[in-house]
Amino acid sequence: MLTKPLVLIVYGATGFTGKLVANYLDTHPELQGKPWAIAGRTQSKLSKLSAKLGGRPETLCVDRGGDQRSDRDGLAHHSGS
Repeated sequence: MLTKPLVLIVYGATGFTGKLVANYLDTHPELQGKPWAIAGRTQSKLSKLSAKLGGRPETLCVDRGGDQRSDRDGLAHHSGS
């Protein structure tokens, strides 16, 4: 359970471009010590990517079978927006 708002969420983090972005952000000095997350549709892929990243971002799994508006609202809620 997240206790603080996230400063950044990378949605689609397990795709080609998402992995590049997540790897870059994991080493970015301005994000060190700040809460951020990777998000996507498959929890197992997100967990695997998070384990590879030294910053250990949170993982947020968005189920495409559900209501897309509530998924977007949920991501916005976690980011403090």
